[in-house]
Amino acid sequence: IRGTNAGWTLGYMLNMTNMIPAEQPFTAPLSHSTYVFLMFFFSLLLAIEITAALFILNKPAHFWEEM
Repeated sequence: IRGTNAGWTLGYMLNMTNMIPAEQPFTAPLSHSTYVFLMFFFSLLLAIEITAALFILNKPAHFWEEM
């Protein structure tokens, strides 16, 4: 860079880079019971949504004419 000094910016970035941890901290996974509950809950929610969509979309033709 013509006539400018970029030394302090490079040093600052190297210093900030050294503050980043080398490894991610350990995070415990979900417990088995929590995992099973979440899978059951979201599966049930999906089944309810699909059932509601089928009831709404399978209305007779005269229902849609009124809207």
